[in-house]
Amino acid sequence: MYLEDVLVGLKYQNWTEDELPCLNQTLVLIRSLQNFTLWAVWEWDSVSSQPLGLLSGNRYQLGNFDQCMNPPWMSTYPEVESQYCLAEVSLERSDHAKKRRLDDIKPYENALDFIQHHTPNVRPLSHLTWGACVPSVCQPRSVERLVSAVLARSHLSAAGLRPRIAVSEPCQQTNSPRKFDALFYAFVSLMVVLALICLMCTIINAKRKNSNSLSYNVCKAFCLKENSKDLLKMQKDGIEVIYGIRYLTICFIVMCHQAGMLNSGPISNGIGVDKEVTLSPFAIFILHDDVFVDTFFVISGFLMAKTITAYEKLPNIFLLLLKRYIRLVVALAVVVFYVCAIFPLTGSGPLWERFVAGETDACLTNWWLNILMLSNYINTDNACIVVSWYIPCDFHLFALTILTYALYKRWRGFGLVCACVLTTASVITPGVVNYVNNLSAVQLFTFETGIPCDPTTASVITPGVVNYVNNLSAVQLFTFE
Repeated sequence: MYLEDVLVGLKYQNWTEDELPCLNQTLVLIRSLQNFTLWAVWEWDSVSSQPLGLLSGNRYQLGNFDQCMNPPWMSTYPEVESQYCLAEVSLERSDHAKKRRLDDIKPYENALDFIQHHTPNVRPLSHLTWGACVPSVCQPRSVERLVSAVLARSHLSAAGLRPRIAVSEPCQQTNSPRKFDALFYAFVSLMVVLALICLMCTIINAKRKNSNSLSYNVCKAFCLKENSKDLLKMQKDGIEVIYGIRYLTICFIVMCHQAGMLNSGPISNGIGVDKEVTLSPFAIFILHDDVFVDTFFVISGFLMAKTITAYEKLPNIFLLLLKRYIRLVVALAVVVFYVCAIFPLTGSGPLWERFVAGETDACLTNWWLNILMLSNYINTDNACIVVSWYIPCDFHLFALTILTYALYKRWRGFGLVCACVLTTASVITPGVVNYVNNLSAVQLFTFETGIPCDPTTASVITPGVVNYVNNLSAVQLFTFE
């Protein structure tokens, strides 16, 4: 009876002429399913026939991606080829009743009120991401019709919910090979060349004696042995405690990001996790992660002050900025290059293409903003590697520190005034911005959080960074979108 209802629902929809191949293939699929034909059961079995766990916050109804994309006859029977599509479903009430607040949930209340009710810091229940395994001839509009027909036979249709369904991204084909483009080969070639240079310089440096020649210094810079010594070296200058503070801070930041990514992904008990994150006594370690990031700025500023105050005469400011820029931008450029060339080829899954598109497309377009340290000011809604916002902040704060200290060395009184003004602005500006934009006073790193950033320190530089922070504060949905 269920399949007959789906057939009736499909036939009575307004199919256009270019959608008829999809309709015909779907009808063949359902008839084969009624006969329990293997290929049809395989394809239908990889789809969620109705939403499960919706009231517990299970937004992602993804079915079985691997089963859909890897049937045993994938290369031998192209006529039954399938594809995997993601449909975004928004559930709306058809009775136009007003939303009401639920202070106390009772079992005999209307479930529609519970679904439509949205409390702060707890994910909404009226949005679904549905994975559909459909014939490869189906277009996005046809997939929307198929999902609508299946959803209409679920328990949600009986509750009076009207779905709005959209398939806004390309479906994943079972026979689409991975493409190794010019960027891929360029990155691999560059890494091979650098590896060979490091190997050759290590061998040459091991056989040569110390000298001040340019060739020796170049070989020493690329020598693996010399660099490994620098990585493991700890200076005994009385600030060894900084290493421990930095390690603990890194642990806390990794914990926060791990919790944020886990909480925003496909989980079956989303509401329970949200409540634990926001109400647990240990929630402050996740919700207030900007304090941990501030620690890195403080450490960087402390080490910077220790270094520049040791100079009797301040070196050339331009050379200091150039050295700092090269130190930061080389590693950042390699990561950006990797995201553009290699990252899309390193995984797969129902949400992989969505996640990759959000990262790779932005880097292919705005990579130059990262290289010029302008990603926090220009086109911030489409930033490449959003978590790299810290690097431009670090560089600009370094430049600001150098300039302020140079003013202090030349005009002591004027330099002190500038330092006081900047310090005062760094304290007042975040509060004003939060008040004007009605933002949370504490950064809430939950499922609704965008990409974490630091509103206190970043706002010292320019209002552009503050705008960037506003775009990514607790008003954005921290998902793969």
